[in-house]
Amino acid sequence: MTALPNLSRYSKKLDRRLRYLSDKERRHNRAGRFEGLTDAQWEILEPFMPEEKVYAGKPHTPWRKVCNTIFWILINGGRWADVPIGEQWGSRSASHR
Repeated sequence: MTALPNLSRYSKKLDRRLRYLSDKERRHNRAGRFEGLTDAQWEILEPFMPEEKVYAGKPHTPWRKVCNTIFWILINGGRWADVPIGEQWGSRSASHR
């Protein structure tokens, strides 16, 4: 009868790989739950946003993009690093501030 090989080092690698895949899958599945504010929703929120200040320098990210990003974080429970990239989303740093 042959002895079974020690598989503990392989199981640790497999554990890490499965954890990585499940995190990746979780992020992928969450991405479809919130697609951004509709025009009707934005019409309700827009009056509550502060006026854009006109001054020299880099312009502020549009409030709708900032709100989309913040709502994505709140609804999906994701991290700032997981924020989708696209036209309707604000940058991670601009939305975080």
